[in-house]
Amino acid sequence: MVTSDNTLILSLGWQQGTGGGSLQAVSDNNGGTWQSTMLQSPGAGAAIQIWYSLNHPGGSTTVTATYSSSVGGIAADLSEWSGIATVTAFDASAGTTGSSSTPSTGVVTTTNANDLVVGAAAQMGKLTISSGPTNSFTPLADAVTSGSSANINTMSAYQIESAINSYTTNWTMSGSNKWAGSIVSFHQ
Repeated sequence: MVTSDNTLILSLGWQQGTGGGSLQAVSDNNGGTWQSTMLQSPGAGAAIQIWYSLNHPGGSTTVTATYSSSVGGIAADLSEWSGIATVTAFDASAGTTGSSSTPSTGVVTTTNANDLVVGAAAQMGKLTISSGPTNSFTPLADAVTSGSSANINTMSAYQIESAINSYTTNWTMSGSNKWAGSIVSFHQ
């Protein structure tokens, strides 16, 4: 049950190379207004995008992601936050891509003290987190698809920062594969 006027943040990872689809929209059954941040994708590998709904109407909420065509595995983390500005909350975002056992979010530089910073990364394969997140970030859910192919692992973390600065986090995984990372900050 979502509390009215809170903010929902969705970290959505998928395997872009299977089916070739791209993320078109995010919506929910309560009429929340969803906005996207920067898409990070190396093309034929993992993709990640963070979406958010400010001042959400609340209630029992089902969130739907719409793709242009089929994609491989999809893994998502949905979190609810209070105390985020209800208008113009978005501060900054960044992202990066790679292929290794250490997916990263990239580096975001905030313009406001006391921001909520949320980072996420998606890595292809059924890999597990060996360590992380780093840099004093607190882990959120780790979502892994199931099935025999097109597996993706989406990991998320957050930090309430108290100064204008640059922020990043990363994880160490049980193996190496293609990944994409994104990080976003919101005014409180």
